[in-house]
Amino acid sequence: IFDNGGNQIGCIETIEEIPTGNQREIFHNTVINNPLLWSPDSPMLYTLRTLVLEDGKVLDDCATSFGIRFFSFD
Repeated sequence: IFDNGGNQIGCIETIEEIPTGNQREIFHNTVINNPLLWSPDSPMLYTLRTLVLEDGKVLDDCATSFGIRFFSFD
């Protein structure tokens, strides 16, 4: 996970064996300490970079932008 300055602020690694032609959903949870929140006036976005590797070779590389918001209801 990278902030908007390109600084890595988190990392999750999983090793899964997925046979050719098969699919698998992989779920992760992590904590971003003191996140900068997204708002229309200050649209702070983070980037999640997902890599799929085989024998150290990158087979797929996907970047997903996301923002973090806080809501409270009384």
